[in-house]
Amino acid sequence: MDDTVVVNPGSVGLPFDGDPRASYARCTWRSGGWQVDIRRLDYDRATAEAAFRDTGFLDEAGPLTWLMLRELQTARSLINHWLTAYEADCLAGRIGVMAAVERFLAER
Repeated sequence: MDDTVVVNPGSVGLPFDGDPRASYARCTWRSGGWQVDIRRLDYDRATAEAAFRDTGFLDEAGPLTWLMLRELQTARSLINHWLTAYEADCLAGRIGVMAAVERFLAER
């Protein structure tokens, strides 16, 4: 065993743990070892969400952008769940990507 510390604090906007606040790690060297604290900060999520629409991102970036927006709204990972449910059918041409995204979001 070594002295490696691995920290994944999440991200601003998409922490995926249900807590929508921005997250970061504060790493402090103390007494010969790392002490890690995950910190949370509120931020203007309404502005971030509005940017999806106001910048044209939702219209221009493709169907998976709708999943990204829902991830922002819920602070939960969805794209991997969508892939598990619909990737094979999309690749086989049994359903279009947008239809699969719409169906997936309607089921949630």
